[in-house]
Amino acid sequence: MSCAAKRVTRPGCFFDHERGSPARWVLPTQSLGGLSARVLAGDPMRIACVTSSNQRLRRTGNLTDHQAGILVEQFTSQADRITEIIDMFNAYAEAGGRDWASYERIFDHLSREGIKLVQYSHSALDPELQDRAQRAVAAAAERTPGPDGQRGAIHQKVAGSVLATVYYTGWHHLLEAEDWPDELSAVVLDTVRRAPRINDEATTRSPRDW
Repeated sequence: MSCAAKRVTRPGCFFDHERGSPARWVLPTQSLGGLSARVLAGDPMRIACVTSSNQRLRRTGNLTDHQAGILVEQFTSQADRITEIIDMFNAYAEAGGRDWASYERIFDHLSREGIKLVQYSHSALDPELQDRAQRAVAAAAERTPGPDGQRGAIHQKVAGSVLATVYYTGWHHLLEAEDWPDELSAVVLDTVRRAPRINDEATTRSPRDW
């Protein structure tokens, strides 16, 4: 859906699992009751040395039928994937399967799909947070020496995703993104740079490492 074709004052987004990137959706101006036209008062929000002038807005108003349909479709398809894993889990257990390696793979897949559900939900609540996490990691990368090229880019991408997940998890425990110390983005990036399981993968090696 093209934002340019919509009457928009404040965009939002959800994660499009088919394209692997956030997709844009918007609330129509008239349904926001004028909130979208206001400049929110107060100091800019700041996380990990990245400042944003946009305060997180508690959304009001109504979604269009199309917007609601997109969200229902996305969350239903994600729930269906989780259900498929649980059905496989039940079938394996009922068939007498007791091999721990198989259970481990099932739990890993189930937890990964659960994390996606958390990301989808919070992306709708705060569309900018993922981007702010990526910018915080990019700022940390400029302050600290590390790999460049393909490996450096992948490190930043992974670190940004991990940092956003920390923020999302914090919400569950009543922690706002701004409550975390500025050093968190640098700590996350350094951890990603040194993590053996990440750096042993062929996809994170730059050509000069091959």
